[in-house]
This record gives sequence, structure tokens and C-alpha cells, in this order.
Amino acid sequence: MAEKCSLCEDYVVTVKCGVGEKGIDGLIKASIARKDGKHELFRGQKKIVLHASCRKKYTRPQSITRDLKIAVLDGQPLTSSSVLFIPT
Repeated sequence: MAEKCSLCEDYVVTVKCGVGEKGIDGLIKASIARKDGKHELFRGQKKIVLHASCRKKYTRPQSITRDLKIAVLDGQPLTSSSVLFIPT
């Protein structure tokens, strides 16, 4: 039976990446930087199975910065949906 990727939760059937204790430390640091709470799932694990591409995207500093910016923008109201002020 195929295992599921701990990041995207899809089945790992192609290129899989077994992550040991040192790699898990990197995943924990990335999770804390991303503020996604996944570090709680990673703590205490001896080995985690991931897609190699998911691991690269998740731990790459540029991806973390980009994803945090997107999350901030998604939480902000868009200019077009804000209320228009008309002076009286």
C-alpha cells in the first residue's frame, strides 16, 4: 500500500523522500516559520515520507516568504470590495 505525503496528503507513488531526524529538524523549523502548526505532527517522529518536490517547496526560504505574503494578502480585504467614502 502506498504511503501518504505528510505535507500534501496525496499518495506517494513516484519519487518519494524518506526524511530522518536531521531532515525533520528542518521541517520543524520551516513549519514554525510558516506558522502552520505542522511542527506538532513532526515532533517525536523518527522518519517521515514525503514527495521530494513537496519537501523542497516546503523548506525553501523563498517559498516560505512567498507563502506568508500570500496568506497576509488573502486575509486583507481587496480595494475593490472596500466601502467607498463619499463626502457630504
